[in-house]
Amino acid sequence: MKRSISAILLTAIFLMGAAFPAAASDIHVVLDGRELSFEQPPVIVNDRTMVPMRAIFEALGADVTWDEEDRSAAGVKMGVFVQFTIDKQEMIKNSIQIPLDAAAMLINGY
Repeated sequence: MKRSISAILLTAIFLMGAAFPAAASDIHVVLDGRELSFEQPPVIVNDRTMVPMRAIFEALGADVTWDEEDRSAAGVKMGVFVQFTIDKQEMIKNSIQIPLDAAAMLINGY
């Protein structure tokens, strides 16, 4: 009896942990040897690390825009254009559609 209760509790704990995003302190993004900080920390959603595009693109020196009507974010640097649209599982790079493992999403407005 104790074994089955222990197994049920362990299963429940495992499933609860899988349902919640990883804590922000668990994820570190380093660019050119410098750790980036974010207004909305990166999170893991369905085994994919989601990071705020604006912070990374601006750290790379790209110009970033947000189109509220299309719900899309775009970045441009040195003639390279990339665009992500919220809830779409693809991105555009210089007019070429590229599939993504996970759709772009807003997390707390970021």
